[in-house]
Amino acid sequence: MNDLHKYIDQTILNPDATSGDILDFLEAVIEYGFFAAVVNPCWVSLIHSRLPRGIRICSVVGFPLGASSTKAKVYAAADLVEQGLRGTCIG
Repeated sequence: MNDLHKYIDQTILNPDATSGDILDFLEAVIEYGFFAAVVNPCWVSLIHSRLPRGIRICSVVGFPLGASSTKAKVYAAADLVEQGLRGTCIG
């Protein structure tokens, strides 16, 4: 299956990732044409202008435990949309 990459969400959710790590990650996402780049919320605005429109920008809300209140998750999701989110994973 030569187009498997089109179905893969490539993820970097390391809490200690640097902006350099994120930019290196994006190079691979673009090079291989993955379906989506999944990053922590603090990186969404950074990658928004750097990814081609065809690649989704995904992030997480309530990650990793999902222990936030529903109200907090709704607020966080709305904030991500304002930053340019093109997909979401809610935990």
